[in-house]
Amino acid sequence: MIYCEDCSSYECGCPERKEIESLHRQLDAKQAEVDALMLEYCPSEMSQEQLDTWAAHQRPSEWKTNDELRQQLAELLDWQQKAFAACPNIDMDIDRMKGGN
Repeated sequence: MIYCEDCSSYECGCPERKEIESLHRQLDAKQAEVDALMLEYCPSEMSQEQLDTWAAHQRPSEWKTNDELRQQLAELLDWQQKAFAACPNIDMDIDRMKGGN
């Protein structure tokens, strides 16, 4: 929590406090991005504090079971197949956009 000097309170509704809290959330989100990239590309360069913070913010997957994940994946693949069927020349269009013939 952030202490508001103006109100001598932790529970005030000052616009300044809301702005500070918003900035703290943005900073935390950016730090999480940095930590995720470091974990992927240079984990040996992460400090123990970064690893601990990253670990503390991990949450269980939203998927309750592998069956739910498989179902969502099947629906996505079905949608993709239908989209490609509706556009049979999509490969040629993509090649043309990339500068091919």
